[in-house]
Amino acid sequence: MRSSEKAQRAIERLSEIKPYKIAGPVEVKVEFTTMAGRVYELREGVERVNERTWAFHGKDIMEAWLKFSSF
Repeated sequence: MRSSEKAQRAIERLSEIKPYKIAGPVEVKVEFTTMAGRVYELREGVERVNERTWAFHGKDIMEAWLKFSSF
């Protein structure tokens, strides 16, 4: 089956597929490959774990991810 046929089949079955939900509260932990070169502002729901790792807490995955993406 070609990729385009698989894609068409998936679109036709879209109503059968339920979204994956992550129950909150959640923590998104990000480990940078090097030490952070700049100083980040700590704020509610943001925690520095060590010199390379930060944790972002939220009531759900979207809230935690938005804290990271606006970091």
